Amino acid sequence: MRFLLLLSVLAFPASAEGVPDWYLDAVFAASTASRVAQACPTLDIDADAAARATREMTARLDGEGHSAEQVSVRLAGDASGLRSRQSAFLKRHALAEDPSAEAMCAAGRLEMRLRTRVGALLREVE
Repeated sequence: MRFLLLLSVLAFPASAEGVPDWYLDAVFAASTASRVAQACPTLDIDADAAARATREMTARLDGEGHSAEQVSVRLAGDASGLRSRQSAFLKRHALAEDPSAEAMCAAGRLEMRLRTRVGALLREVE
């Protein structure tokens, strides 16, 4: 459920102002893993890993005196923080603006092999 809240943040334009980099990294990882899973028929979101990541993010927000809702409000505005992370992902994997399913599968599998934050949220499906 909270993973869905994290993903719902993506419905708003994003701003790096007042938002911790680690939070932008978490939102980027969740949104990118979701996009990869939607595009690749043999990869899906690892629900257990997503739940763990969400618990960790929520605990850190709470520890810093914030809530996901408060931070999502701060995300309204300039999307440069997420855009720069998304651009780096596309460049790292030599992906076009609208990549094929095959290209997204390859990118997702590489992220999994490299044990990145994006890869940690993905799993193989049959």
